[in-house]
Amino acid sequence: MPVPALSRQRGRPARELHKTCLSGEPSDGWPSSCRVSEACPGRQVLRKVRVAGSAGVCKETGVHEEIERAGAAAGTSRSDVRRAVGVVVKGWHVRQGADLASAGLVSRAVPSGGPRRVDPPSRAATGALRRVSRSGRSGVALVALLIAVTGLVACSGGSDDDPGPVIDGTGVTWVSGANANHPEDTELWREFTGRDVDLAMMFVTRSSWDTVVSPEWPLNAYTPDKWPGQFSVAVPMWPVQDGQYPLGNERECAAGEYDEYWAEFGRNLQKYGRGDAIVRLGWEFNGNWFKWYPEDSETWEECFRREVTAIRSTAPDVQIDWTMTMGRDEMPNGDNVWAAYPGDEYVDIIGIDYYDMYPPKPTQETWNRTCVKPSGLCTVVKEARARGKKFSVPEWGVVSGEGGGGDNPFFIEKMYEIFHANADILAYEVYYNNAEEGNVRSSLVGPVLNPKSAKRYQELFGAG
Repeated sequence: MPVPALSRQRGRPARELHKTCLSGEPSDGWPSSCRVSEACPGRQVLRKVRVAGSAGVCKETGVHEEIERAGAAAGTSRSDVRRAVGVVVKGWHVRQGADLASAGLVSRAVPSGGPRRVDPPSRAATGALRRVSRSGRSGVALVALLIAVTGLVACSGGSDDDPGPVIDGTGVTWVSGANANHPEDTELWREFTGRDVDLAMMFVTRSSWDTVVSPEWPLNAYTPDKWPGQFSVAVPMWPVQDGQYPLGNERECAAGEYDEYWAEFGRNLQKYGRGDAIVRLGWEFNGNWFKWYPEDSETWEECFRREVTAIRSTAPDVQIDWTMTMGRDEMPNGDNVWAAYPGDEYVDIIGIDYYDMYPPKPTQETWNRTCVKPSGLCTVVKEARARGKKFSVPEWGVVSGEGGGGDNPFFIEKMYEIFHANADILAYEVYYNNAEEGNVRSSLVGPVLNPKSAKRYQELFGAG
């Protein structure tokens, strides 16, 4: 069943309760009546867990205390147990209510209505557990118990009236880029952050097939000798003239009529030394503002597969980023956004453009509620982890334009939490710095339209 994120309310009991066991299946050795405690006082994480050697018995106890008791029974030293507990449990108190699905810690029904999955614990956690376990059965027993405990729901996050999280450290350990349709934008961002820009994200001109598949600009400005970093480019599934007149459709595409165009696009990536580019094909397809949204989801999927196949036929090292937009759980045709997923074979990265708008996210409650929707960031992270993919946020930012939350440093903090907690599968993220009238007006520098957010971004994402 879906698992709600719980709030850590700085010394106060959590309001919400997780109502299910880690596993209620008798085959797992857990009695079906096992339930989580009805309280989570302060920052202590409580859980009814099974003590090693007493299968089928539920005991309500603190996680640290229970694991230490189990470890002692298994013959493992207290110091090793505590070291392992620090790896598994410590992070929950600093993820500050970032939905636990985003960290791969809980299972949640697949938003498209597909089969249920249980996500494995992170590689870092399991690796640390292996290091502290001893040889033989005692080590195996402790590792099994600790891995089970990674399914806990922690008391984390802020209350509605006190939404500010406590960030565990600062700095960027993942690929962080800049929107860069002009090369000087990357230099502006480097100066603002005080660190290198790892990736340049840009868009082709989409007015004709020539500008889409043979884009001298922006490719000629970002050859590896001019820009040694990574390169992400957004391309439409077919050209759109004047922003509103599509010069193609999904039916012709699915029939293979555009295959040669996309093979040519791959050849041009190679020509400019960008055969390993990240390609955001048909980005934000679940909105109605771009003219390549699905009319028939199955036909659209086949179109996407054909285009990917054609690009890879001439540029086999490209990475395909299937990118949705936030806040659009249903596509214009009425289907769930995940109905357009073309299959794991045709996707390298699952992406989402995530802005503080429609609705704005000024509190923990609104963050949690929107994050777990089908077109929510937490759902994208969970799906990527379950499918063995990377995830990306190629565009994100506060929004001082229409429908946005304004200068909202809380949104900056929450995005940092998600990236920090899931850096192991984060392909890249890009703050979309924009000051144009009629656009999102997210700008943190050149000009500074959102000073509080700019300050918080520098504190968290800057060089320190």
